[in-house]
Amino acid sequence: MNCSMRLVIAILVGLLAVTACGGGASHTSSTTRTSAASAERTRLVSELRASLEAPESPVANVRDLDECIVGEARALPLATLRKLATATNVSTSDTNPLVARCVVQGKGLTWVRGVIAGVVAGKLPALVPTEFRKCVVAGVDKLTPAQLAAALNKGANGNQDYSRRLGQRIALDCINQPHVYAQWRKLWVDGIRRSLAGRNLPTAFKQCVLDKAGQIGATELVKLVQSGSAAETAYGEKLGRECRSTLSG
Repeated sequence: MNCSMRLVIAILVGLLAVTACGGGASHTSSTTRTSAASAERTRLVSELRASLEAPESPVANVRDLDECIVGEARALPLATLRKLATATNVSTSDTNPLVARCVVQGKGLTWVRGVIAGVVAGKLPALVPTEFRKCVVAGVDKLTPAQLAAALNKGANGNQDYSRRLGQRIALDCINQPHVYAQWRKLWVDGIRRSLAGRNLPTAFKQCVLDKAGQIGATELVKLVQSGSAAETAYGEKLGRECRSTLSG
């Protein structure tokens, strides 16, 4: 979910980074300055709208999000609006809060969720069970506007912990589903079977290890998946010790 959110942020930064000519004349009165600022704001907002609706824009057809971004941009401090419109030192601290305000209103949800789901699906390893892949993508689609907005707001300053926790929660919820767990367990046992195949070990010992591996519970399997290869190796060695004890008894 961390990489996914970073990509969404990058896209949003890109689509807001419109180019425009800056500058302005010197002013001799507050009225003149106010009038000039108002004219500049109108121009920058107009350029932002044109950029969002351009055919090459990622959100060209996401009208509700376009309209919301433009509406929210009208109230931004002129300095921030100028940064967005001139693509000068634009960062997620400028774009994320703006987009988050739209997302929490339910604007552009289908598009945002679709971008995240597509990236997540592409990042999952090829050996990931099909049911797990489907479950994770479906889980992304269930993220609420508040969750998506929170992820954007917290990521505005580079804090991806919230997004990471969302991703972990989706993954763990999926692995704990019986049909998904069954596929993971099969992959787990198949991996152990391949590891044992090239070793000169008694058939009874190999079968004992496979039988014990097939009895692993969902909670324990989730912990092993989280912990990585070192934990899996340690678990396999534990099974080996148990089987040697059983067969020698």
